[in-house]
Amino acid sequence: PHCKKLLSKPIEEDYADIVVLGEGYEPISKIAAGEDLNHIGSIIFKKNHKIFQSPEKSGLAELDKLPFPDFSDFDLRQYSNSGTVFRGVTLPINASLGCTRNCTFCTYSFFMGRFKARSARSVFEEMRYQKYRHGTCRFSFMDGMINADVKFLEELCDLIIGNDEIFYWTAQFGFKENVTDELISKLSRAGCSFLSIGLESGSEKVRKDMLKPCSNTKVDEFIKALHKQTIPFNLNFLIGYPTETESDFCETLELIKKHHSRIASVTPYITHILTGTILSKIALENKEYSFDPKEASSWVFRENTPQLRDQRMQRITEMAIQYNLIPKTASGMF
Repeated sequence: PHCKKLLSKPIEEDYADIVVLGEGYEPISKIAAGEDLNHIGSIIFKKNHKIFQSPEKSGLAELDKLPFPDFSDFDLRQYSNSGTVFRGVTLPINASLGCTRNCTFCTYSFFMGRFKARSARSVFEEMRYQKYRHGTCRFSFMDGMINADVKFLEELCDLIIGNDEIFYWTAQFGFKENVTDELISKLSRAGCSFLSIGLESGSEKVRKDMLKPCSNTKVDEFIKALHKQTIPFNLNFLIGYPTETESDFCETLELIKKHHSRIASVTPYITHILTGTILSKIALENKEYSFDPKEASSWVFRENTPQLRDQRMQRITEMAIQYNLIPKTASGMF
């Protein structure tokens, strides 16, 4: 998806021969079949030392009509791991593209486009197909947020539970006001084994500034409900968001301290202002920012400096170590 930003640069610098813009399902299939590049939409390519760009196609693939991924050319034994959640072969799976949110700091919507999802039945049938073809019941969802469509997630859980299938799966999850105790119970019964959750801040005010509103009361309830259902989870935090004050940051530390016995791990990141995000537009238009789009990490806003962000990162890391909340690597965890 980053080709949407890089455009012809990979070809100009001899990293690639062809660049596909947007969804690659149809263009890549045609390229692999040897079709004339001049007749394939949404690509950039070099011919006779000149670079050409074909018109972008607006039509998007219907996800339910795409074939299931074929892993038959892989020796899956070489992809087995000994992670803390899963041991053995874990297969990737996608239920959706894009995101229903437009968080100020995130490039996901910019790169992936509008949200669209497969049906719960299609995803369930793929899980069952891969299980009986490859002998694994472990899956890792690659979606930006598996509960972007809560109705879909409930239907998927109902299919797994109602058909007495045994699956174990991990996913990225979002704090949302419409996440109920009943849904969390279904997640557990449907084999959810680990969730990575983008909470970003312990401050309700900062989350609102990020366009990720969720009350602190709901966050507390959600954490307790996950713990009650014995679903381990990691909390992601974005440290040093432009409007984060010392008081806001202390709310993040207090949340970790309060729930450390319920949390499996925490992963803090220092805030970078990335091109294409809402935050980058704000930083370019607001004179209180000192911001160079080529230097995503060195921005300054009022008292919020790189040095301050480094200090806060050190403090939250020390707390994570204190409570034994340092996550394993992604491959080791899943």
